[in-house]
Amino acid sequence: MTESVSSISIGERLLVKGLVTTAQLEAAQEKQWREGGEIEEHLVSLGYLTEEDMVAFLCDAYHFRFLQLEEVEVDREAIHHVPAAVAHGYSVLPIRRTGNTLAVVMADPLSTEAMIALKRVTDFEIIPFVAGREAIERALYLHYGPPPSGEEESARGIEPPGFLVRRRDQLAVDRYLQMGRGLTPEKEKTFDSFVRDANNEFALSVARIIAEGKAEESANPFICFGEEGVGKSHLLMAMANSVIAHTPERRFIYTTGRRFCTEYLEALKENRVNLFRYFYREPDLLFVDDFDDLFERSWAQDELFETYQALGRNGKWLVMACRADPRKVPTLLPKLKSAIEEGIIGHIGPCSLEAKVEILVRRHGGVPIPAEVFIYLIKRADGTLNNLIDILEQMVAISITGKKDVSLELAKEVLGLMGLAESSGQESFAQAMAASTTQREPSFEEQSK
Repeated sequence: MTESVSSISIGERLLVKGLVTTAQLEAAQEKQWREGGEIEEHLVSLGYLTEEDMVAFLCDAYHFRFLQLEEVEVDREAIHHVPAAVAHGYSVLPIRRTGNTLAVVMADPLSTEAMIALKRVTDFEIIPFVAGREAIERALYLHYGPPPSGEEESARGIEPPGFLVRRRDQLAVDRYLQMGRGLTPEKEKTFDSFVRDANNEFALSVARIIAEGKAEESANPFICFGEEGVGKSHLLMAMANSVIAHTPERRFIYTTGRRFCTEYLEALKENRVNLFRYFYREPDLLFVDDFDDLFERSWAQDELFETYQALGRNGKWLVMACRADPRKVPTLLPKLKSAIEEGIIGHIGPCSLEAKVEILVRRHGGVPIPAEVFIYLIKRADGTLNNLIDILEQMVAISITGKKDVSLELAKEVLGLMGLAESSGQESFAQAMAASTTQREPSFEEQSK
């Protein structure tokens, strides 16, 4: 049980204050005996106290200072002094190191176990502050990632003999799937797997420079646009994966326009706008895919503009992708349009025939496919590159289940089922390549002149 800094226990203090009844305290103590943890946590989980009531009580009774985490700039150096297992295990967030002192925000600053754990991993004098447990857990996810598994903790040698970190396995997973977590970029979407083409060369060059942290401030924000299937999402995910691989100390959020709008509305309804802003303005890079979903929502555009300004003031980046040219969107707020125009806009044009063939070759899963099949699909199948990939995957599936080769005859059969007419003539692979005449986008160096 949590020990008090005086001879009076926290439970007794709560009784004296009239915040809980004897029956409620006994029920919480029984739950604590069965499950472990802190008495304060169980009083809140049983609904006898709100988290806000508990925080106010701790500040009043024990003279701890309350911190609004959404308004705190967390020192990265401080984070490195407390392992993730300890931080997650005891809801402790280190926020500032000054000399031989380490300031931490705690859900339960009275926890003797938490203080012992901190003393075991650092020699600093601990200065505790208090904040709500939920706000701390969200911040821990932002700065540390998800709670480490027991195997990861043991492999790192974090737990000294006889020292058991109290994990928060009882927390519902959806607590970490809500505001500020963002989406996980697909691992296979990297710069190496991105098919370079004349019509995406400029956007690709800018994306690499920003991902490497070498871009000038004038490149903020960066937005790439182009029709569906030209690789916009791939490019944003490649940037995110590059950060993970080469500069993991940099934090990012990868989200979509729709998710941004949804979370902002939920924050408004729940009176948690400050928390929303804390999460979206804290990372070093904010990736917003499908920015088009904000075009008809002026309130979301306004929030994104304020987010961009907050990021820019701290040397952080906003990267977006959309289908339409944002300069030609009449519903875009003037201030947001002006900010976009002051940054860098990279158009990704339609893929050349060579690029389409290369993309399809990489996606066919190692099944032997004649070059003529790719050309036939590209010439006959109406639609985006994504549609072409879907058709090819259907053909490969039919080939595997029907034990037949992927051939020109199979391609004609599949497209015939889709109602696409037979071509009047059949071009050779070489002829089709020679006939490819897509307009070339200027290079990054050319546009920079």
